Amino acid sequence: MLLVSSDLAARRSVRCCRRGESLAAFDGKLCAVTAFGKLFILQFRNNLGRKPKIKCVIESLGDCRGGPECISREETCTFRLYLVECGGRLLMVERFIRFIPPTGDNIFDNTQTAGVVVLEADLHSNPYRWKRITELGGHALFVGQLGSKSLPARECSGSQEDCIYFICDYPHPKYFSSPFRDCGVYNIRNGMIMPLMSQTAAPAHDADQWRPTWFFPAKPM
Repeated sequence: MLLVSSDLAARRSVRCCRRGESLAAFDGKLCAVTAFGKLFILQFRNNLGRKPKIKCVIESLGDCRGGPECISREETCTFRLYLVECGGRLLMVERFIRFIPPTGDNIFDNTQTAGVVVLEADLHSNPYRWKRITELGGHALFVGQLGSKSLPARECSGSQEDCIYFICDYPHPKYFSSPFRDCGVYNIRNGMIMPLMSQTAAPAHDADQWRPTWFFPAKPM
């Protein structure tokens, strides 16, 4: 996989990003989740001229409300949602972003991912519900506003099992200074966050209204 910058993000509606909505394909259907944890399944009919069948299968976060333990209730945070299929499971990744007192005009230069919560849609319970999980079955997740993907870590050179790779995909392009700021690797087993880029990596230049996104070649490169 490659981490690239894409001008498609500059054309994406910011409203959807702010509301924390996310889409993912799962079991031949299109799934959508809202910031309040409502999960919808859209089933398209054979006749493309007809509207898809939409059903809400999970009404709320239920007992899974709240952020990671590393964030106190007094802190001001925002969050982003990423819906992704992983090893036959439908997962929702909640990424909590901490606000640090700004030192300049760009408030996004003073934000930092503080923690991650991963929920699985339990589609075997009655009623369906969200449940917290602490393992990814040996997979690595690559999450982003323009698309997320899971892969067995053994198939990704250099990737770690049960880790979530995230990128700085949330600022408005107007305030986007560096495409590699707040990019990291979250280990779901121990709750630790490590930098995505090594200190020896080439320095990032002005993003010029481009945002990073993940690119997965059809064949190994």
